[in-house]
Amino acid sequence: MSSWRDVEDVLSEAEAAQLRADVRQELQEPGMVAKVMAAMAGGQEPQHQGKALFVLGPSAAGKSHALRQGGVVVPPGAVSLDGGYIRQVSTQWGRALKLAEEKGLAGFGNFFKEYFK
Repeated sequence: MSSWRDVEDVLSEAEAAQLRADVRQELQEPGMVAKVMAAMAGGQEPQHQGKALFVLGPSAAGKSHALRQGGVVVPPGAVSLDGGYIRQVSTQWGRALKLAEEKGLAGFGNFFKEYFK
């Protein structure tokens, strides 16, 4: 299970449209922002000190991994702006991954591109 295909190549047009509509609805739910913010702050109260640390690099380069593993000292209450946190708390992300796995795929190559990249 390692291939990626576009969602419209695997699901019917109606199924793909419904899945996309469900994602849009989830992202607009009032509680979604709070869930994402809690994940981005690592479960701590976010701090507002007017400081920023930018860790830049291409997708999948290991930026988030370096932060989690202590490669960079991150102060308590720092907020990490990373699309991975949206994917982590999104039930629709899990649903789409499950659908892809049921089709023998690693994921849908184009499904979340406009939302989480």
